[in-house]
Amino acid sequence: MPQCASCHDKIDSIGTGLEELDAVGLFRTVDTRINPNLSKLNKRQRRNLNNLTIRLSLESEGRVHGRRFSGVEGLQKALLSKDVLLAEAYIEALLSMANGRQSGVADKTIVQDIIKRANTADLPALSILVAVLRSDAFRTH
Repeated sequence: MPQCASCHDKIDSIGTGLEELDAVGLFRTVDTRINPNLSKLNKRQRRNLNNLTIRLSLESEGRVHGRRFSGVEGLQKALLSKDVLLAEAYIEALLSMANGRQSGVADKTIVQDIIKRANTADLPALSILVAVLRSDAFRTH
């Protein structure tokens, strides 16, 4: 859908790096899906549980702020790097998703404050997420 594309163009390049995690965050190496040819199988074939699903290899290469990475570890390294531009882009994207609007000039102070806190934290990516959720921009939206 065209109305979905504006957000998906921004998040899909990061999201593919998270393909190694299932819906509840458990690590996986393949994607298991319902067999698209299930309706074409006869009753006997459908009783065989091996025919109900198909297994696909994962596409886990992504891009964040112009940097390519592969998988969860690659995404983690990219997000935990000390690159301020990357941190700003990540925080602005979180603020945009949280607020349902584009980050603007008024949010720059909030972004810089979150970066300062994250630089002193043991888990910078988590501290960034928590700081966004606690920010005035999020709470007063």
